[in-house]
Amino acid sequence: MRNALLLSFFCVLIATMALSQGTLRKVHGTLLDPLTGDPLPGVNVVIKGTTTGTTTDARGFYELTAPEDGTLVFSFVGFQTKEIPVAAVLRTMGEPAAGETTAEPVKVFRHTIEGDPDKTLSPYFFVQSDDPSTDQLPLKSTNARVNIAGVIADVRVEQVYINTGKTTIEAMYIFPGSTQAAVYGMSMRIGNRILTARIREKQEARREYEEAREAGKTATLLEQQRPNVFQMNVANILPGDTITVALQYTELLVPKEGTYEFVYPTVVGPRYSETPDDEAHAGERWVESPYTAEGVAPMYDFHFLAQLNSAIPIKQVTSTSHKVDVQFTDPSTAIIQLDTGEIDGGNRDVIIKYRLRGNQVQSGVLLYPHEDENFFLLMVEPPDKPTLDQIPGREYIFIIDVSGSMSGFPLDVAKEFIRSLITSLRPTDKFNVMLFESSNNMLYKRAVEATQENVKEAMRVIDERNSGGGTRLLPALHNALSHPKNDDYARTFVVVTDGYVTVEKEAMSLIRSESPPG
Repeated sequence: MRNALLLSFFCVLIATMALSQGTLRKVHGTLLDPLTGDPLPGVNVVIKGTTTGTTTDARGFYELTAPEDGTLVFSFVGFQTKEIPVAAVLRTMGEPAAGETTAEPVKVFRHTIEGDPDKTLSPYFFVQSDDPSTDQLPLKSTNARVNIAGVIADVRVEQVYINTGKTTIEAMYIFPGSTQAAVYGMSMRIGNRILTARIREKQEARREYEEAREAGKTATLLEQQRPNVFQMNVANILPGDTITVALQYTELLVPKEGTYEFVYPTVVGPRYSETPDDEAHAGERWVESPYTAEGVAPMYDFHFLAQLNSAIPIKQVTSTSHKVDVQFTDPSTAIIQLDTGEIDGGNRDVIIKYRLRGNQVQSGVLLYPHEDENFFLLMVEPPDKPTLDQIPGREYIFIIDVSGSMSGFPLDVAKEFIRSLITSLRPTDKFNVMLFESSNNMLYKRAVEATQENVKEAMRVIDERNSGGGTRLLPALHNALSHPKNDDYARTFVVVTDGYVTVEKEAMSLIRSESPPG
């Protein structure tokens, strides 16, 4: 999983108009994706603490009436819930609540990805309808086949929907994949018609889709709305039509503490309508939750089968979500399927975990012949818990700024910091110390072992050194980088300075030029 926290943005353009009905105000607006400028359909907008709310339509438009002292909650599949006070919304749009002053508009709200940014969410159909009691497209079955090759999962999903309503509808098939997922195939079969996604420039694809829709033809349009969300628009779905969706994607599985985890999502978060739950009829409830809630028996058939192939013998396969039947055809291949007792397997995400690590470093190669090209996957796994004697020693070069700007507190802190580093070295490590100001010099001709005697001598020299002179970092780096190296040791440079230098770019350029290739 990438270390950086992934952020997505909602660009919210909100207009308001006052109602002369106490403290109630009518709020309406349009939600746009700032990455593409496209509308965001299917965003939930609900008044906090109530079930009253609405969902943005195909244009990203919403409208509802809310109290001035209330809070609007914006939520969307794949995003954390964002709460915005109604009064704040009114202020940003120039229509403050009673007793408040107008503020400058704020049109961009930041949302963080919900939970793990590398988690794939379940695909689903979104139907925007003026009459959800007649416009219904429920899921009837899901068949998922997964082939995991070491660290790459190839997922093939087939889902069946039926238009049980009474009118021709347009729907959006939305797949919120993880940042590690890549869609490489999607097709739909509607009756005897098969629609296969083809790659086009975005504007050309949308033009072809609009032309087909206007002509009354069944058409689909697959777009990547955000870096990890794919959306397919389907026009002219006739009453009684059965739609079979085939989705193919790959996903990179990143281990955490030696454990790989594959998640096949089955549950989608709730959707909101403006009618309270106790007054909603069946169609509205379906619009709110097109998938069965977790823990509730699903109203559709669910089938799941996975095959795990590894270049390294598999140590363990488990599921934290379901009872599974695991069969090993050989030490590196396992077949995983739901236990026959899992009647309601589709009401929660399927989580498969496996481990490959053993007591020693292991490696292996998977080969994939493919027509006129061949591919291979090389895997190397470290042991579960390497012992200290298995970890190679390292060579550390400590480059310490003792110039005039380090006088007093900065130098005292630097000395204590270096002391904590040097005294924590292992006897198998080696180290050297460079003190620099206008000039520089190494304590030893070559790095020495981190024995108690050598550590004590190094700290004596450092403690006795006073500050003075200029801060000539570049010559010090050049000298350190060109210093004789122990071939059997990986080398690490540690620079300690107060940062009062103006040659940062030159220093980085020098480090890149002096570093060995690779």
